[in-house]
Amino acid sequence: MAKIEMVIYKWKKLKDGTNPIMLRISKEKSRKLLSTGISSLPKQWNDEYGLFVKDKRLTKDYDLKNEALNKIKAKALDIVRDFERQGVDWTLNQFEAKMRSKAYSANLKCYFESHIEKLKNNGKFGYAEVFSSTLLILTLFDPKFAKLKFPDIDQNYIQRFDSFLRLKRELKDTSISVYMRTLATLLNAAIKDGIMDQNTYPFGRNGYKISKLNIKTRKRYVPVEHLQKLKNYKFDNLRLEIARNLFMLSFYCRGINWIDMAMLKKENIQTELSKDGKQVKVIRFTRAKTKTVFEILINEDIQDLLNWFEDSFQAGKYLLPIITRPQYKGEELRKHIANRRGKYNKALNEIAKIEELKFPESLQKISSYFSRHSYAMALRTKGVGVEIISEALGHAELKTTNIYLDSFGCDAVAAASEGLL
Repeated sequence: MAKIEMVIYKWKKLKDGTNPIMLRISKEKSRKLLSTGISSLPKQWNDEYGLFVKDKRLTKDYDLKNEALNKIKAKALDIVRDFERQGVDWTLNQFEAKMRSKAYSANLKCYFESHIEKLKNNGKFGYAEVFSSTLLILTLFDPKFAKLKFPDIDQNYIQRFDSFLRLKRELKDTSISVYMRTLATLLNAAIKDGIMDQNTYPFGRNGYKISKLNIKTRKRYVPVEHLQKLKNYKFDNLRLEIARNLFMLSFYCRGINWIDMAMLKKENIQTELSKDGKQVKVIRFTRAKTKTVFEILINEDIQDLLNWFEDSFQAGKYLLPIITRPQYKGEELRKHIANRRGKYNKALNEIAKIEELKFPESLQKISSYFSRHSYAMALRTKGVGVEIISEALGHAELKTTNIYLDSFGCDAVAAASEGLL
């Protein structure tokens, strides 16, 4: 009789520090391990029961993960029973072929979870979180979502999901668009994997049109006169002074986003030759999202801020005092950076409410996002043309976001960026 159990594979560690959970099947003197697409930290795993420990302090969604594992194990047992009923002297390879059959993958929730695990294994933790959030909202919309197959997601289902998001959750088109695009991406992946019929795809030309959602957002920026007040204000509170200086650094660096700024290290400051043959310092980094290398010329404003951070904080692994747990890696580091951004945004909101700064009510809630558009509007206030502003932000077609220009790629941009405040 074959033995089927769930085990944590401690001999392999994934990028986020977890170990894969494997289905182990043993027959006679042979055994085989099959991936479940789920991973766990050793402290989250109960070896005796072959399941996650029932403790939400360790694993918030342990019940969902255990349910998925139980379904995988149940399928494995059904396959073995079918072999025995048919009198088949099966092999482990035959068992594996049955386990990997399209019939199992056709379960939408299992495919969703497998896709999320693949993203995590590839180090795309932020993107995985978008899919996790979409899966969560779908289970809130449809309590029976775990039982659905791909054909169940038709145009009527999508329209009801839209109504739920719009009426029950009171979301705007921008948020609805994120959930719909994520679901559409998953279904396209299923079509590519051959487990969903292209003809049943509920989006696109003859289905729900995501492109018709109004996803234009108000450009959020701090006007030049308020930026000058912010730059010159004397803070008694070090926490607020740090937040102000981080915001101003992001502004002078053409709106460098929070993650890229957090990950800057001393080796990112390098010496280059300008077009006229002079040695200049640049911040050279690889953008986390696109893996593209960018350079930002260090002007006097940027250097003053870098000097302040160097004088105010003990030298460490990172250039700026954003990451306070340098030992973190993978998903743990990403969550730490996100947590620090929350505190940063809270400090910015406190700054905006300081009476002496006289920020209007429309600027009482600012965030890290504001620095990019503040830079663009400062250029515009200075009289810089739209084409140069587009190049400065790195989106000549005015479509992409948070992309930076090589400092030496456009002399006009470099000149326009001097003396903004």
